[in-house]
Amino acid sequence: MMLLSTAVTGLPFVEPYKTWVLSTDADGNGFPSPGDTLTYTVVIENTGNQNAADAVFSDTPDSNSTLVAGSVTTTLGSVTLGNNPGNTSVLVNLGNLVGGHGTATITFRVTINNPLPAGVTEISNQGFVSGSNFPSDPTDDPTNESYDDPTRTPLTLIPNIKVYKRYELTSEITPLDGIPGPGDTITYFITIINSGNQNAAGVNLSDIPDANTTLVVPVLSQARGQ
Repeated sequence: MMLLSTAVTGLPFVEPYKTWVLSTDADGNGFPSPGDTLTYTVVIENTGNQNAADAVFSDTPDSNSTLVAGSVTTTLGSVTLGNNPGNTSVLVNLGNLVGGHGTATITFRVTINNPLPAGVTEISNQGFVSGSNFPSDPTDDPTNESYDDPTRTPLTLIPNIKVYKRYELTSEITPLDGIPGPGDTITYFITIINSGNQNAAGVNLSDIPDANTTLVVPVLSQARGQ
């Protein structure tokens, strides 16, 4: 009886996935916005039938976000970059990732820059895993149907306008008692503040004086209008 042999090819098949959650809501609006902190979770899986050798994960956050130094964790290997003051990128030495659904999970945090340049409506992030016996592969956003796409976070940008008004007694007639009365003049001071995370466009202020007062029109303006 003749025995037949079958050649078996052993290959790693490594796929990294990246998701995000809002971990610190600095302005309390419930959505990612400037000043908030996101936590990224990267799950790297080897579904091949051979160990992925010398695996390394690298990641540089979006330029409109800042890595929180000291926030990098990994369930496999060791953190090379990301946990020291001044680190701006992430590097994790995973070592060997076993075949047959071996996994490693990496997390790190970034803070969305505040303020943001005009026109920025999202931040995007994508890391890479590489090794000595498999090609480099970018992270994929599993919430999107596209393949090997960056993980995008839409940002909520809203103005927050507040208007404050006060008055001062600037001239008075008899009696000079420092209390506003008939014939006296008061000056209103109006302060407009935008404490939101986006410019307020086309802002206009309107004000109609009380019916028992008369608006003081500058003499210069009257002369120009004649």
